[in-house]
Amino acid sequence: ELGYHGYVFHRPNRRQVSLPAQTFRWVGSGGGKIVGFRIEPAYVTRSDELHGQIDLSVRAAAPELGHTMMFYGLGNHGGGPTKASIEWLREHRDTVDGVELRFSTVDAFYAAVLPQIERLPVVDCELQRTFPGCYSVMHEVKQFQHRGERMLEQAEQLADSFCTDAEERRESLRRIDAAWEDLAFTQFHDILAGTSIPASYLSTRHLQGRAGIAAEEEIVRITRRHARTFLAPENVQRLVFMHGGSEPFEGCVECEPFIDFNDWNGCWFADEEGAPVPFQLVCSEANTGPMIHRVVLPVTIPPQGRRVLQIRQNGRPQPPAAVDHPAQLDGRCLSTGDFSVGLSPQGLCSLKWKGNERLGPQGLSLHLREDHGDTWVFHETAFQEDVVAKLDELEWTTEDEGPLRVRLFADRTLGDSKLRIGVTLYAGRPELHLDLEIVFAERFKLLQMPIQLATPPTSWTSGLAGGQVARRPGPDEMPFSGWDSVLTTGCNLSLHTPDAYSSRLFGDVWQFSLLRSPLMAWTGDSHLPAAMSRCHSDQGWHRFHFILRADDTFDPARCARISDHQTMPPVVFDHYQGMNRPAWGNAPPRRLWTPDIPHARSAGHMRHLDAIAHQQGGHEEK
Repeated sequence: ELGYHGYVFHRPNRRQVSLPAQTFRWVGSGGGKIVGFRIEPAYVTRSDELHGQIDLSVRAAAPELGHTMMFYGLGNHGGGPTKASIEWLREHRDTVDGVELRFSTVDAFYAAVLPQIERLPVVDCELQRTFPGCYSVMHEVKQFQHRGERMLEQAEQLADSFCTDAEERRESLRRIDAAWEDLAFTQFHDILAGTSIPASYLSTRHLQGRAGIAAEEEIVRITRRHARTFLAPENVQRLVFMHGGSEPFEGCVECEPFIDFNDWNGCWFADEEGAPVPFQLVCSEANTGPMIHRVVLPVTIPPQGRRVLQIRQNGRPQPPAAVDHPAQLDGRCLSTGDFSVGLSPQGLCSLKWKGNERLGPQGLSLHLREDHGDTWVFHETAFQEDVVAKLDELEWTTEDEGPLRVRLFADRTLGDSKLRIGVTLYAGRPELHLDLEIVFAERFKLLQMPIQLATPPTSWTSGLAGGQVARRPGPDEMPFSGWDSVLTTGCNLSLHTPDAYSSRLFGDVWQFSLLRSPLMAWTGDSHLPAAMSRCHSDQGWHRFHFILRADDTFDPARCARISDHQTMPPVVFDHYQGMNRPAWGNAPPRRLWTPDIPHARSAGHMRHLDAIAHQQGGHEEK
């Protein structure tokens, strides 16, 4: 469908994945087909004497096909044939019995074998079971890559939906394309795999940062210009929500409407028809007490659409707007509608959907596993060393309590690392939001999040770039992108995250690998002398966000949509166009630090304004 007809690869090798032939037809789970060719014995050579390379290449080929490829040349991440190897081939082109050696190309090989495609054996298994250490090592690089890609994708969506004219759209997409080039480079080979030397990652972070800020600038430029051009001025503060996706957005959004350090007082939100919108005040990001306000409110936005809410200062309706299936907290149990979650000192001890328990006795927790594999994990396909530390003794603290949101968190140490874990439930959403912040300080350890299920699942499906793949359970570590899903009798559980990329399903345990701490760019040699330059990977501060969702059935389109909305939420911003006074009117809050207002008050010139502020419930500074 994308125009490719051939795929040439070296890994997985024979030991990792057995194939019926070197050249074959590969069929994906979505029905796509391509002709695959596995290089034997390797894609590089270390000598100009090529008898061994030729012999092994010929042995791997199917004689009835009549064609194969032999790769040679000096270099690992590039390079090519040397003059000496070319001269050797010219001198020995007729020395191998029954074989004609030709200087050729991959395209010429496929032109020769494609007419024989029907005689090629069919392969329908995954071709990515190799180097499982690469799926999770150097978390930050993978995280910034994934989130940068989604930001650029969101910028493209917004450009297509909201640019004010064709020329603006062309210029915006040109800048976005330039940022994609930065991210495309940082995907190269050992960079994104997490197996480069420490020094290489400085420029990697710079490239990812340049791409990320370019995406952010376009998102701001497009949305603000659109609002300025198409929203009529009003003498009221507004919140604008813009969504560029092709599916409607429905969910809760957090934001911090800026009312210039005033008290919240009786502020409320009105929709486009003037009807009240439910909202809940929650803890702000800034540690400034009552000066900054953060709210959670539900919003529904049509595809490629916008919503505009007003922030009104008076006349707040009584009673407040109703909330369907409010989020509730009972001890250490969070619930909304048919969905509930129970907390324990180890993590999650219960997840019920429509009255039935979906977790096993071990629930959802965290543990550290010994991990003495090299950076790549060359010679294994699974992590099977001992678990050496388990999360325990969590003491949960309530941060928010309904009706739109319930949130609890706990601080703890695990091994030599400090972590904070938070759980959040939103009204009417059968999903738990799990936040993990950790200062990782381990050596040769692996941080994993195991989820024991009540029963072994009947199917396992993982999200991949542009689609999904059905998988067979087993001990092997497998990569995923965006989401992972397991189906049991009467319930589908899906986990969505832009921050983890490696999982396995083995028996009734669904497990996610989060951080690894081998030596960087280490091939496993255990006799290296001590050196200051030897760095362990994934040290320091890391953040993860997961959504664990329950549904009656498995729906890959729904899984993709949830992950899209997780990584590309609506753009929300204050819009003041048309206002002729600050949000607090002409009665400034007493906490403002500008010297003119305290001076005027001390001179007795603002008593009537102070009286107005007092009538409105204004803050009196102590």
